[in-house]
Amino acid sequence: EKEVDLANNRLGFGKSSRKIFIHDYFKKIAREKPNAPIYQRLAKSLEEYAGDHFPIQEFDVYKIKGFFAFFRKRGCKEISVQTYYYCLIAGLQIAVREKIILVNPKVYLSAREKPVSDETKREYLTLEELRKMKAIPFPHKNKQLGEAFLFACLTGLRISDVINRKHSEIVEGVLEYRQKKSSKEFHYLPLNKQALEIIRRQAINEYNERIFWQLPNSPSNYNTYFQRWAQAAGI
Repeated sequence: EKEVDLANNRLGFGKSSRKIFIHDYFKKIAREKPNAPIYQRLAKSLEEYAGDHFPIQEFDVYKIKGFFAFFRKRGCKEISVQTYYYCLIAGLQIAVREKIILVNPKVYLSAREKPVSDETKREYLTLEELRKMKAIPFPHKNKQLGEAFLFACLTGLRISDVINRKHSEIVEGVLEYRQKKSSKEFHYLPLNKQALEIIRRQAINEYNERIFWQLPNSPSNYNTYFQRWAQAAGI
């Protein structure tokens, strides 16, 4: 019995924990997370890979490695495998905090066993292409999404930082803010005339100080609308 206890602790699942099926657990996470679509796809993939009755307590390091192979066999790019890996270990870490498992099995992966994506070629818009897009209506009923995109192009801010910007952070034409990715550091960004005009066009929400408060909750869908916009502009 002592040997069983030691094995359970080493592998990261407790003998007294009630069994929770891993795909059900990730479906629950998907309902609670703002970036739900990726977790929904992950839950479906876990069901396809491990079956619909596989306990999260038995999802060990070998299962994680097999999961990588499962995605690669389906022809997924390494950057997609990496994205699923990050979501998987984030979900398993939540399970650790909820005392469903004792240890996140990611700790048993060596650095070379973790998925690493190759650096991708970054596409960008020229100023002329940006003018073409601005000249035609944004192809979505939420026009603020198009305004936020133009604001991001004019300032170089990532989408997560655009979403969180507030009117009170603009002081005499300068955006003073803490970056979401590194919240300890304060940034000062002078805004040009066009960026300030975009801000002035946004309706004020009396309950929410955010500039772009009408943005949809799922950033994963944003690129679809931007691509349609570019195609409509002949790009």
